[in-house]
Amino acid sequence: MEGVHSISRGRRWAIASALIIVIGSIGPWVDVGGESAGGLDKDGAVTIALALIAAAYLIFTPLPHWAPTAVIGALAATVAIFDIIDIEDLSGLVGGFASPGWGLYLTAIGSIGLIASTVFAMRTGDEGHAPLSLVGKLILGVAALLVVLFIIWLLGSEEVAKAPVLEPVEISL
Repeated sequence: MEGVHSISRGRRWAIASALIIVIGSIGPWVDVGGESAGGLDKDGAVTIALALIAAAYLIFTPLPHWAPTAVIGALAATVAIFDIIDIEDLSGLVGGFASPGWGLYLTAIGSIGLIASTVFAMRTGDEGHAPLSLVGKLILGVAALLVVLFIIWLLGSEEVAKAPVLEPVEISL
């Protein structure tokens, strides 16, 4: 049909994965003793923003370069996986009553789906290989900045500061 814009399979999967991230980010991320806290109470706002950026990039860019979408998926997956680990660590502190909620798992699954769909699109040559546009370069730059800020925050966090430091040991022969 002439004049109708068709969306490739890889792009459809990537947009669906971004939608899954949004749904998971709104759902409960932690259950503690029968009470639950939604993703918006934690890092869900970050993953929603990442998913919306990825979806907007895929919808409004006629021939996307897939690298920004993969990076955004990796950032969202990192946030979700770190929160799952943090909640499991918290579970040991509160006597096993804390567990990750379905929203957090759904966010992690959607993030991994976003990465997988972009890898699929790149491997199959879906929509050709476009040069990285200015918007794509901006997304990659912001993503790199977020990774650096996250590492700085992680290194400055209270838990890392309390970690024992190994003292050098002198060995004589």
